[in-house]
Amino acid sequence: MKKIRLIVIGFLIFVLLIIAGKNVIVKAALTSGVKAVTGLSLSIKKMKIGLISTLISIDELKLYNPKGFEDPIMVDMPEVYVNYRLGAFLKKKVHLKEVRLHLKEFVVAKNKDGKLNLDSLTSIGAAKEAKEGEEEKKEAAQKKSKAALPQIKIDLLKLKIDKVYYKDYSKGDPPAVKEFNVNVDATYENITDPKALVNIIVGKALANTTISSLMNYDLGLLAEGLKGSVKDAGKIISGLAGNTPDMGKDAGETAMDTIKNTADKLNKLLPF
Repeated sequence: MKKIRLIVIGFLIFVLLIIAGKNVIVKAALTSGVKAVTGLSLSIKKMKIGLISTLISIDELKLYNPKGFEDPIMVDMPEVYVNYRLGAFLKKKVHLKEVRLHLKEFVVAKNKDGKLNLDSLTSIGAAKEAKEGEEEKKEAAQKKSKAALPQIKIDLLKLKIDKVYYKDYSKGDPPAVKEFNVNVDATYENITDPKALVNIIVGKALANTTISSLMNYDLGLLAEGLKGSVKDAGKIISGLAGNTPDMGKDAGETAMDTIKNTADKLNKLLPF
């Protein structure tokens, strides 16, 4: 009987060690992965990792703006759900069978120096640097972006975005604030590049607002990261060009020209 008890106890300890090790691996991989993909610091209030299953439930994940921005938080996600493949994590890859992201608030901010917090995102900042830099610097910027990001594959992404805010501190504090109830509820399949994940989120957040025209933001930067990296990329890019809301007469001809120029740039990326 003593031998049986020792065997049972030993087996239970072995199982607990495996579970504990899995939790450490998954949490570290998830945290470092989000940091690498976004370039932002984050906090997680609560994370539940299945004892046997490969399910992760996260409560109150927040992505923070870099230094120099008056608003501390860029993204507030009350709920995140991930179903992953453990074997891929052990090979230093990220294969997620399903991801559900619920963004309660997405804050696009321009600080007092006129800088946008969106440009601090790893994929967008690298794309902008490659586009605006000298020819010899473009390849280096692209290599830096690729090297910094982990391999990732997402079979199914379910994205919800409730509200998007635009806060402009460039003309003083308090800022000029605009609020948009975008109510995004969309599904995407077969995402094979972390840049595409970031660009889809930012693109959907901006597409149903007037923010891109207010700050003269080039949505073409987001579209570039989608080609060949997500199923039905053409439809998504077309949606970015065609889902700009009616701004009304007060917006003026300059804003409408911005919308048209952005749409023209995006349409050039389409395969038809």
